[in-house]
Amino acid sequence: MNKRGWLKVVESFIAIMLVMAIVLVVISNKDTRKDDASLAFYNTEKSILKEIQLNNTLRSEIINTPEGTEGGETGFPEQTKSKIETKTPSQINCTAKICSPSDICLLTDEKITLLGIKEKNVYVESVMITSTFDTFSPRVLKLFCWD
Repeated sequence: MNKRGWLKVVESFIAIMLVMAIVLVVISNKDTRKDDASLAFYNTEKSILKEIQLNNTLRSEIINTPEGTEGGETGFPEQTKSKIETKTPSQINCTAKICSPSDICLLTDEKITLLGIKEKNVYVESVMITSTFDTFSPRVLKLFCWD
């Protein structure tokens, strides 16, 4: 029986496994910082939206706001705007938009140009506000954040 042939096969297999392990380690460590930033934005946006969603006054304010109203416009709910501003960390900038659940709900080109976020990474989370005790008028509150 030729033991040298089997030895070469085993050595080749071990060499391939080592190379694959090194490649996987390099790939998995490549974008760790970017993932940490995404997670920070996600957690910030989720906590802000959760507080708004659970507050009956803010829910009512959002339901009574016309669809398509963007943050910074006249008619955007003041208490909701101040809640977003107070809960947002200083290194993060955020704006919001209230839309119909059937809309795509994007910021307008004018708003993107005004905020200067065309070339930045924008992180977006949304929450649906469906009703208060008196009114059923579903709205989506979308929060757009960047650094």
